[in-house]
Order: sequence, then C-alpha cells, then structure tokens
Amino acid sequence: MSPTTDRPARATEARWYPPAPMSVRMKAARVNAVGSAALLMALSLQGCRHVREPGQTDGGPDAWTAAQHTRRTLVLRLSPQGAVAFDNTLVGPIARAPENRFLFPALAAAIRALPKKPGETLAARVEVAPESDYDDLALLLYTAGQAGVSRFEVRLLGDARVGAAPGDAGAETLVTVSSSDGCVRDTIDPRITLTLVSGKTQRWITGHASFIDHQTHVPGCGTGPRPADAGARAGIDCEVAFKTDGPARNACLDGRKSTTPMKTLELGGPAGCLVPPIPLSDSVAAWTAPLTAALASLGLEGRQVEVVADLKERNENVVAIARALEGRVSVEFAIPKEGRPAPTDPPRCEDTVRTHADLRLGAARWLGTQKPAAP
Repeated sequence: MSPTTDRPARATEARWYPPAPMSVRMKAARVNAVGSAALLMALSLQGCRHVREPGQTDGGPDAWTAAQHTRRTLVLRLSPQGAVAFDNTLVGPIARAPENRFLFPALAAAIRALPKKPGETLAARVEVAPESDYDDLALLLYTAGQAGVSRFEVRLLGDARVGAAPGDAGAETLVTVSSSDGCVRDTIDPRITLTLVSGKTQRWITGHASFIDHQTHVPGCGTGPRPADAGARAGIDCEVAFKTDGPARNACLDGRKSTTPMKTLELGGPAGCLVPPIPLSDSVAAWTAPLTAALASLGLEGRQVEVVADLKERNENVVAIARALEGRVSVEFAIPKEGRPAPTDPPRCEDTVRTHADLRLGAARWLGTQKPAAP
C-alpha cells in the first residue's frame, strides 16, 4: 500500500490511488448529505495530476486561488435495464473493455471530450437503480475516475433523502512505540474492512482489521541511512516498547513466538459478531443499531472503514450499509479480491475482539509478529 492511501483523508478532498486495475479501491472522503447515504467520493489518478492548495504556485507567474477554483458537477445515471446516461444523454448499455472489466470506454471518452475551463475540476452525481449490481457501480466510479472526475456523490435513483453530517477521519493513533535504538518511531493504525456476505439463506457482515505501520526516523539519531521499510531496521523490543503497559507487552511477546506474520484480526464487537445474521428477505436497515454499537465499542468512530461487497450484491444493500455508517466514519469501497472464496456459513458470534482495548492488544500482537527480534 502506498503511504498516501494509508493516511487519513484531508477534510477538503480525498484522493484515490488504485494499486492495480483489478484491485480497485474507491475511497469516499465522507458520507455526506445528498440522497440515500450519499457518498462523497474523491478520486485522482496516481502520477496524473498534482492538486495544488489554494494560494500555492508551481513556480510560475499565476497563483492558483480559491476564487479561481471551480467545480463542475456531472450526472451519471444507471437504469434498471443497465443503460447509462451522462448529463441526460444516453451513452448506451454498459460495455466493458477487454483489458479491464471495470472500464467503460464510451463513457470515459464522453467525459474526456468535455471542454474544461482553467482551474475547473469535475465532480459527478452517480444515481443507480436499487436492483442494480455493485459490479456496475464499481465500473461507473472507476471509469469516471480514469476520465478525470475527482469527486462523487452516490445515491439510489429516486431517493432524495438528506444524510447525516460526515464523520471526521481524525481518530487518534492506536499504538505508538519506538525501536530499541530510539531512532525509529512506529505509529500503528488499523485499516477496518466490513464485508457484506449473502449466503444461501442468510446475510451477514464480517469485520476484520489489518494494521498499518507509519514510521518516522528521529532526525540526527543513528549513523546509518533512513530505513526504507520495516525489515530494514532494528526490530521492536517488546519489553522496551511497552515498558509501562503489561497487557500490551505480553501481547507483543506472544506475537514474537509466532512463526508467521499476523495478517488480520477478526472483529466481534459487544456481541462477538458485528451484526446478527438475518434472512435474505429481511432489510439490512435492521443492522443500523448493532453496527453503531459495535463501532463505538471498538473505538472506530472517526476512522476510515472499507466496505466490501460481492460484485453481484444489490446496490440498495450496499448503500444501506453506508447509511448505517454515515456521520460516524469515513467510508471506502473496494472490489473483492479475485479468487477469494466467500464464506458459506454465518458467523458463530464468538470473536474475542469486542472492545477498543482488545483491538489495541491485537495491534501489539501484530507488531510482535511483524518485526525482527531486536539485537
């Protein structure tokens, strides 16, 4: 993962740096107030565009000011029949590029052909039929992002509900420790993923945390070069790093005994699972209360949360999950990795990570499994 995608989004604009065409990550800066859990999506392409801050110059004679910055909003609509309209002009039925199934070439060409004024950026309001697949929404967002759209609102067709205020992606760091030589400081934060799963008769949400290690080198400390990654420096000494925190120290030492790095941590929440499984016929809106309680118990409010759904999941269910999260967290959408089998059985509600303290111990254990032993 790139350092940019791991940092919390700025309040004014988020950015999207897709790591690979088949591993698309659609980052929502905030769940905001237009339509059914309207998702303010802000995307830009790695290496293609540098976004200057108001008043900042590139060394040339013209200063780019807030007054010169304008945003033009486009409207993309996906009908129940799968037809795509762009600013009330029919583009046609979805046609996927052979080399990238998330690219709709005709739509990309139509957006790129738009005349743009100096300093103008493109936004889009994307309206999708409730019964449409998440696969098609992913295609629209990816294609528009490739064509230069940098900000999105996503809503269901015909739904003008006003959402809650956005969550602030500014939660405090989960764990902060220093290397045994004191020259490198690690701050550990969780990346939270919620997966919407539809089995044969029931639907449920699973949750897991992976951990992100931000490293900073103390200026003037040590004689060697600044390390490029976690494996290029002295390891964490659990006894030193968690000297005043016995439970975290023990978790770190327990991780030290592992022969394989820990990848993810399953999340339970107060009930041992994030939400109770429900019949496929029930509305996912019933999950709002338990999902809110789980977020609060795990201390995840104000963080970025990634929502993953099967590509054939109905968009009304995906948007309903975002509605349950709105005003509490920043939402990302991601396409599930290919080849990963979906769970077939609902959770047993036995996961032991139920509180913020449990999550912090999990981060300490993860740290113990990741770092080479201190010399």
